[in-house]
Amino acid sequence: MPVHPFKRHKVSVILQAYDVDLFGHFSELSQSLSKFNLDPDMNVSSLLLQAGHSSGADEVLFESRSERVKTQLLLESILQRPFKTLSRGERQRVQLACDLVSRPNEPSLILIEEPCTAMDAEFKRRTVELLRSFKEEGYAVVVTLQEASLASRMGDYFYLLGTQDSVVEGDHSVLTVAHLRQLFEVEVESAEPTEEGYPQFTVSGSSF
Repeated sequence: MPVHPFKRHKVSVILQAYDVDLFGHFSELSQSLSKFNLDPDMNVSSLLLQAGHSSGADEVLFESRSERVKTQLLLESILQRPFKTLSRGERQRVQLACDLVSRPNEPSLILIEEPCTAMDAEFKRRTVELLRSFKEEGYAVVVTLQEASLASRMGDYFYLLGTQDSVVEGDHSVLTVAHLRQLFEVEVESAEPTEEGYPQFTVSGSSF
């Protein structure tokens, strides 16, 4: 496994500008992106089982992970449905679940790209909790996002990846209006922080 700067027991979020070559900046991540190949004719329950078998995890760990993803992503009601019949949001939840369940037994690095694109606020919250649970297992969890408020709630450490080979990195203190305006080239404004104190942002009055 290539050496990488991402720490175990941490969720690192890469906030990247549009059309930025992620692997050009972090070549070590190219071997860590692992999308589980989903057969559209299989039902969700069978896909999760197949993903678990591919991980090499023992039965106890598989059952623990499987129950965790099913509970957090509310998959129970769609377990018997073929993947091809699911909505876009449901498909995204199943893909994320299988990607996580298929991770190898030995804690290493997990790279998840844009896990919340088609999700509403409640599923975004559940996804934050789910990814943080894998951090507790000892993984270095790396997530790419283009939504600063969500990144703030999800991450422990941040990389702001710009178009001019620029990288600003650090803890929540780097999530500033100035940095985000420069990164995304939009008029970002500060919003009320979360109850936990995580900074939040808006663009044209909408959460960003």
